[in-house]
Amino acid sequence: RTGNLKVAESWLPRMLELALEPDAATYNALVYAAAKREDMKAAQKWFSQMAKHSLQPTAPTYNSLISAAARSGSIPSASKWLSNMLELRISPDTLTYNALLDAAAKSGDTTAAEGWYCEMGEANLEPDAVTYNVLINSQVKAANVKTALRWFSRMAESRVQPDLVSFNSLINVYSAAGNMLGAEGCMSSLRDASLTPDIRSYGALINGFAQLDPSAESTHKAEEWFSRMESSGIRATVIQYNQLLAALWKSPTPRRQDAEEIFRRMVATSVPPSRITLRTLGGILGGHAVSRLCRELGIDEGALARDGGAGPQKRLVSPAPAQTAACNSRVKRVSRLSAELMDRRGFAALARRRKKKKK
Repeated sequence: RTGNLKVAESWLPRMLELALEPDAATYNALVYAAAKREDMKAAQKWFSQMAKHSLQPTAPTYNSLISAAARSGSIPSASKWLSNMLELRISPDTLTYNALLDAAAKSGDTTAAEGWYCEMGEANLEPDAVTYNVLINSQVKAANVKTALRWFSRMAESRVQPDLVSFNSLINVYSAAGNMLGAEGCMSSLRDASLTPDIRSYGALINGFAQLDPSAESTHKAEEWFSRMESSGIRATVIQYNQLLAALWKSPTPRRQDAEEIFRRMVATSVPPSRITLRTLGGILGGHAVSRLCRELGIDEGALARDGGAGPQKRLVSPAPAQTAACNSRVKRVSRLSAELMDRRGFAALARRRKKKKK
C-alpha cells in the first residue's frame, strides 16, 4: 500500500516457488501499487494478467485503475474503466466516484465533476468528506469562491463533517481569488472547529499574500503568517521559503538585507534551496550577489541551475574553516598547474602555426 511496485512484484515469484496460487487480491495489490506510482502501463499489465489467469476483477481493481487515470487528469481513460466496470456488472462505490471526481477536478472540468456527483446520488451512494473536498478543491483553478462555498454548505447539509483538507481547500480558493480576508476567516473557522492548521494551511496564506499586488501590507502579512507557522512548531520547507522570498521581491521598498538573512537561515537549517529560490533571490539582490552568497555558503549554483534542486545528498552548510582553507589551497594549486599546462600547449601550438607559415 506504500506504492512500492518493485517490492510488490518481487513477492509474486516467491509465491509461485511456495506453490501458492495468486488470487484476485494478489493482482489487485499489484494494480494498486502501479496506480499509486502513476505507472498506467504496469497497472494495465497486471490487469491483463488477471484475465489471463481467469480471475474476475473487482471494484477495488477498477478503483485503482480509475485513480491512476485521475492522477494524470485523464477523464477519457477514467470513463473507459468505468464503462468496462459496468459491462461486467460490477457496481461502482463511493471510492469509484471519488476517483472520477478527482480526474475531472485535475483536468479542470468542473462540469464533469458535478455530473459525476449527480450520478452518485442516482446510484444511491452517500458522498463522504473526500467527495466534497475534491469538489471544493476543483474551484481553485477558476478561483470560484461562490461555488466552493456552495459545496462547503452542501457538505454541512449532508451532515458530513468538514476536516482539515476541507478548510485548506477553501483557504486555497479564497487565496486564488485574492480574497485574503476570506482566507484568514477560514483559518479562524478551522481553529473554531477544533482543528490544527498544518503546513498547507499556512502555505496557502503565505502564498496568497505573496501573489497580491505589491504593497508593504501584503509583504508584512506574508511575513506574519510565516512567523506564526514557525511559532506553531511547523518547520518551513523550500516551498514556504520561496513564497516568502516572492513576497519580499514584490515589496515596494527594497528588502535586500531581509532576503539575504532569510536565505542564510534557510541554508543554516538545512533546507535545500531550489532553482526558484535562486531566481527569486536574484530578483531582489542581483545575480552577482547571489553567486557570491552561494560561494560563501558552499552551494553548488551550477547544479541547481541544471537540476532545479540541491538534492538530499548535497551539503548545504559551509564546511569548516580548516576544510575550506585546504580546499581553496588545492583549487589554487590545480588552477596554477592547469594554467601552466595551457600556456605550454598554447605556446607549442603557436610555434607549430608559425613553422607552417614559414614553409
